[in-house]
Amino acid sequence: MQGISTKQTEVFREIERLKIDIAALTETKRKGNGIEEGKNYIQIYSGVSKDQRAKCGVSLLIKKKYKNV
Repeated sequence: MQGISTKQTEVFREIERLKIDIAALTETKRKGNGIEEGKNYIQIYSGVSKDQRAKCGVSLLIKKKYKNV
């Protein structure tokens, strides 16, 4: 994956189309770590520190229906 920021919409659309509840993405090239909530998914991500060149990272996409399970 080229970088989660440029491909995020495409990835989310494909995961929705395939009806995937939980997905793990690698090589996301994100900086820092955190949690973001989208329309249908919660994204938990971790990458390199903010002062480094973005070169690796992982991200979990979890369907919101599992948020309080």
